[in-house]
Amino acid sequence: MHSTDARDDPSPQVEARNRGTAFLAAVAGLFVYTSATSFLSVGLGPAGRRLGMADIEVGAILSSGTLAGILFAPIWGLAAERFSRRRLMLLAVPFIALSSASMALAFCSSTALTVGALFHALLALRFLLAAFGAATVPLAQSFVATFTEERRRVSGMGLMSVAISSGTVIGSALLWAAATTGIAASLLVIAAMGAGALIVVYGFLPYSIPRTVPTSTKRAAQIVTVLPYLGITFVGFVAYSMVVPLIGLRLIDRFGLNSDAALGMSGLALTCASLTLLLAHVGVAARPGWRAPSLLRVGSLGALGGLTMLVVATNVVLLVAAMATVGLSLGLVGPANLGAMSLASGKDVQGKVGGLNAAARGLGISVGPITGTALYEVNQDLPLIAAMALICVAFGLSFLRPDATAHA
Repeated sequence: MHSTDARDDPSPQVEARNRGTAFLAAVAGLFVYTSATSFLSVGLGPAGRRLGMADIEVGAILSSGTLAGILFAPIWGLAAERFSRRRLMLLAVPFIALSSASMALAFCSSTALTVGALFHALLALRFLLAAFGAATVPLAQSFVATFTEERRRVSGMGLMSVAISSGTVIGSALLWAAATTGIAASLLVIAAMGAGALIVVYGFLPYSIPRTVPTSTKRAAQIVTVLPYLGITFVGFVAYSMVVPLIGLRLIDRFGLNSDAALGMSGLALTCASLTLLLAHVGVAARPGWRAPSLLRVGSLGALGGLTMLVVATNVVLLVAAMATVGLSLGLVGPANLGAMSLASGKDVQGKVGGLNAAARGLGISVGPITGTALYEVNQDLPLIAAMALICVAFGLSFLRPDATAHA
């Protein structure tokens, strides 16, 4: 039995010559949403404080986005298996642009608003941005699975990961621009990017391939097969988000840098990690035929080595090199995990699995920072040791599905 919207999908196949533009259209919204979240996660703090908001209010705004992602990503994933994915993407992307533009308007109107009114406006808009932005991950993941044959699945997911890491880089670049042009101008740039993504989606994203809706028993069995990969997503993001906020503190407490120097050096370390992450994603995307389990294990061992370097680093150069190693290694783990998850789950639940994976990612990001700071107060090395233990868990989970390269 076909899904409700399957009869409205006139193009059951994506021709090879159109596959490149279809890929770009599938990840365009994801790129813009990642740019927005990357920008807001760092830029909202200084901007909010300048306008008189308390740090806890800024934290609440950012947390509302995390909460919305966790709640709505599985819902979008389920919808992706029942309705036209193209139409869902055309619904989600405009709200990413409108939410960003509305935030810019709120900042421009800050002199006419009370601090309380500005806080509630940004809280609602951040939630709205994340609620619709959460659609881009499962939809992109299900489209990429549709466009790629099994031997190219990991490299296809590498392209999706390139969109995510590129969005992070663009968000960081907009932070630099915001220092001179203001946060509203950068949010308007993101809104314009969203409008451009909408044009690309409308013009080049094909209609979904008609899909059968599996029975509840079969669907449950398909979800069970990807539990190890959902676990890898969760522990991986807990580990990374546990370590990143503590780099600046470690530079101060372990190496004796002052606050300004620590800020600059932590920025350098995180930039190097982001660039090596992007480099790894590009490498995975450029070469077909990767075996997902092998790539998962190599990346996990590399991340473990990078975290060990962080523990024993005696100077800033070694710390930066360690973060670059962690970024490079996790850049292998991400697309490999997505590819293994896609191959293990089967074609009928790609969107739903993508939604669950996005929720696991958001949950990991929400758990990591608070856990890391709590452990840091006990011992400065304890968060790194805990992150190493989590990476060992990820390494072990990669052995639970040895047939992951075969379509389930």
